[in-house]
Amino acid sequence: MRNVIALCVVAMMASVASAAVGVGIVGVDNSAQLTGWVSQDVVFTTDTDWISSQMLITLTEGTVYQDDMGGITSPNPAWFTLAPTLEFDTYVSNGVVGDPLSAEGGAVNLGGDATLSFDEVGLNVNWFTTSDADTGALALARVTMSDTAQGEWQVWMSAVNEQGDDFLVITGGPVENGVMVPEPATLSVLALGGLALIRRKK
Repeated sequence: MRNVIALCVVAMMASVASAAVGVGIVGVDNSAQLTGWVSQDVVFTTDTDWISSQMLITLTEGTVYQDDMGGITSPNPAWFTLAPTLEFDTYVSNGVVGDPLSAEGGAVNLGGDATLSFDEVGLNVNWFTTSDADTGALALARVTMSDTAQGEWQVWMSAVNEQGDDFLVITGGPVENGVMVPEPATLSVLALGGLALIRRKK
């Protein structure tokens, strides 16, 4: 299967308590640098402040791409000329590639272990930013997997609306031939402070 070039599936677009939010998986063309790998971005579109995210990817076949020069958080774009494959490393982000980010612990609220895991077998991570103005279309993760990868994925996005209520957008689905296929997202509104375990540190 050839790499996905223009996959753009919006898992949900909803308006709740004055917040318009959406989750999408957007294919990224890596064909000039990598063969046999599929890259995609997890994009959260929000008009209110994004707080934190969690992600679980469990593979039964295939592998997650981890570039030798990469890490858990987004790489510095200045290195892409010297190491072109680094652009397609698997990482989590605050929406801006190369900006600082905190990633700690596993995705316990998605049912995963509390231990951070970020390797070729799968991902189990939560991350957040200290900024209070993270709005718009935020590319919060890039995931590259072999085009033989099969398994499951889940993502939990949290944000706060204009009324000060925390809310969640929870989505996921199968991994098919390296592609994260979205299923309909679930949106929940929680009382302020209800996400204490994953809310960013002030």
